[in-house]
Amino acid sequence: MAPGPSVAVAPRPSATPGRPEREDQVLPDPITCFHDVKAVPKCMEAVLEFRYKEVTKKCCKVMLSLPESCFGVLFPIPFLYHLILKAACKFINK
Repeated sequence: MAPGPSVAVAPRPSATPGRPEREDQVLPDPITCFHDVKAVPKCMEAVLEFRYKEVTKKCCKVMLSLPESCFGVLFPIPFLYHLILKAACKFINK
């Protein structure tokens, strides 16, 4: 399978994406989690509303490159969204 076009991702605002910036901080920084997702128009909305026909390869690449901790910030049921997104992206990349 030939590699797809490369996707330029904007630099993240913190050195460790999706992780707490301080030891006393329990949750990851939401701004860091949203940073790359905002670069792909309508990606987040399509995933949140289960409109996977509208999810693009670029959206898949960005969403699946997020750390697991960001899924807890971005989605109400993180494991469900991650599982369905992975399955949808496999189908999209065929």
